[in-house]
Amino acid sequence: MDKIGTGFRTVGDKLIVKLSVVPEMNSKVYSEDGREIGKIVDIIGPSKSPFGVVTAQDADEYLGKVITLKG
Repeated sequence: MDKIGTGFRTVGDKLIVKLSVVPEMNSKVYSEDGREIGKIVDIIGPSKSPFGVVTAQDADEYLGKVITLKG
């Protein structure tokens, strides 16, 4: 698993992730224990410190937690 960032905030059913690595759009993302969270639907913010918008069923559950890609 490759870390892409940390759960930062929720907006409705979306999880905002503070990115350390910018993934491809529509990439599936996972929790640190390998559970699928959703997929990247948008990249927002400044290019030096971007955020990813992830569709998620239980977005609040991932606040402050490591978000990964399968590698």
